This record gives sequence, structure tokens and C-alpha cells, in this order.
Amino acid sequence: MQLTFKKYRTIDLVLFAVLLCIFEIVCVVVANKWIDAGLFTVSITYAILAIVYMRWSAFGIIHAILGGFVYALVYRLCGSDVGVKEYAMYIVGNLFTAISLVLFKIIGKQKIRDNTLLSLLFAIIVYILAQVGRAVVALIYQKGFLLLSFISSDVVSLLFACLAVFITRRLDGMFEDQKNYLFRQEKARKEQNSDGYEGRPIEPKNKK
Repeated sequence: MQLTFKKYRTIDLVLFAVLLCIFEIVCVVVANKWIDAGLFTVSITYAILAIVYMRWSAFGIIHAILGGFVYALVYRLCGSDVGVKEYAMYIVGNLFTAISLVLFKIIGKQKIRDNTLLSLLFAIIVYILAQVGRAVVALIYQKGFLLLSFISSDVVSLLFACLAVFITRRLDGMFEDQKNYLFRQEKARKEQNSDGYEGRPIEPKNKK
């Protein structure tokens, strides 16, 4: 049974969603147990978002919402005082990362993917946009403009995001638009089949 593009995309998005949930739970539990939450917070969401945005563009918004929800929920289950304001701050903050999709239109996905510095810059922008979103929500709730505080306390998450992008862009098809990747794979397969056909010796016909 041949896998359609939509099914492939759905499976891929679900797998990344599962990975996001698992790693986010681990990060929050570990950070809550061994790191002072007032000094540092740890999240894998930015790393996942940078990769999924590159692979599927706006479909990554699903993971942005999921990441913010899971992050706040796990902190609440760990005993932190997390209410509606905190859920809004993390979810809306993550939604701000969708602004990074504009870079695909301005620069182009392939240029970002092929250049190491642009790839890392993309991850950094995703991270900063999330912090800006959180700062905006915090300001709305009259908690003050906490942008610098959010950026400094979540810097470990930025390192994770940059490391994830740096590694995955070296793996074939991981940090790449999936339509382009599948097209490239299909083209390579056809060329291989064509070369294989042309490379076979022509057997002479038997003379009667």
C-alpha cells in the first residue's frame, strides 16, 4: 500500500508531536527537580518548532500550541502555581514563533537550510519571538515587561534549539522542506533507474 503525501505528513507531524510531549515532560521534570525555576527554565519546544517549521511551515503552529500547553501543564502537575495567565503566556508566546515563517518568503527555505549561520539564526529568531510573545502577555496582565528576564532565564533552551538545528541539518532530509525532500528523492530514484537501464548490455537477438 503506497503512502500518500497527506498520510506521510500526518504521520510525521504526529511523531514530532509525540517527541515534543515526551522531551518537554522530561525537561520540565528535571528542571523542576534540580534547577531553580527562578533562575533557569528548560524547554525543547523551540528546537522542535524550528525543525517542524522547516519541514512543514505553518503546520508547526499545532506544535507551538501543544508545546506551550504541555509545558504549563507539567509545571502545574509538579506543584508550581500555574493558572490561566501562565497557560496564556506560554501558548500565546509560542504562537509568536509563527512570525518566523515570513523568513521563508523573504530569504527562502533552501537558502536558510543550506547555510549554517542562517539555520542557527532561524533557531535564534524562533526563540526570541517566543520570549517576545510571553513578554507581551505578561505586560497585558500587568506583570511588567519581562522580555530580558525571559530571554536570560530560558537561555539553556536556546542552546538546545541551536544544537538540534546544527545536528539535524547535517542529516539528509531532517532539516528540510519535505516537499522538496520527497521530490529530490523521487528524482534521484528515477535517475538511478534510468542509469541502471542504460547501463545494461543489449543482448543480441538469436539468429535463426
